Amino acid sequence: MPIYTYACSICNNSRDEIRRINERDRPSACPSCGMSENRAITSALFLKDYGVPQLEHSAISCDPNGSASTAIYIDKKASNTEIHDCYIRNFDIGISLPEESNTKITKNKINNCRTPIKFRSSE
Repeated sequence: MPIYTYACSICNNSRDEIRRINERDRPSACPSCGMSENRAITSALFLKDYGVPQLEHSAISCDPNGSASTAIYIDKKASNTEIHDCYIRNFDIGISLPEESNTKITKNKINNCRTPIKFRSSE
């Protein structure tokens, strides 16, 4: 499922939410001011156990002025995923995966990411 970054048009608060693609534009209350004037500004991938076992030849990018945090977040149950020949740019974190992961990451281009690959401690 994608991770969408939402910005409130009332108070400018931003947050990340994991949603189904068909729920992208569903209104939700801003946790800061309570208004439902939110808009999706970026999206990324969240890979779970039933997700794609292999991600190849993909481009994942966000507006360099945007506030998306993670391009690809790999859940502990999806740790056998293979990410190959992808182009990732303009995120705080390019790929986030569990510390004890079997994920294969090969021939990827990760540009303008503060942390290209982040290993998370036990979840």
